[in-house]
Amino acid sequence: MARNVRVLFNRIPRIMRQLPGRIDNTVRDAAGKCETYAKDVVPVDTGALKNSIKAEPVRKRLWQVAPHTEYDIYVEFGTRKMRAQPYMRPAAEKTRKEYPNLLVQTIVKVAKGQGEWFAEHAPGVTVEELD
Repeated sequence: MARNVRVLFNRIPRIMRQLPGRIDNTVRDAAGKCETYAKDVVPVDTGALKNSIKAEPVRKRLWQVAPHTEYDIYVEFGTRKMRAQPYMRPAAEKTRKEYPNLLVQTIVKVAKGQGEWFAEHAPGVTVEELD
């Protein structure tokens, strides 16, 4: 005779341990997306400006995405003789809109845990997450 078994356990300590590292990864991934978006829309003449756009860590949970040429600001904002051709601002805006969803996905993955404890400690137990 099959019995229904309900297993309850406190995931809060594990979530609190895992979340900072996962958030670091999410910030890194968002910076990488921003770099890719900027490289997709930057105007290309020689390719130097496109190749200079880099996502780089500044400190924990803080990344900078920026071009590194002498003329990048003139392309982005224009001059009195050249129209602006924005590439960093559109990339940043697109990433800004996506970032909250990336964070939510990260938090949900950490919170659900996919029954990892049971897989390791009780291989005969199947855990199903209820939505």
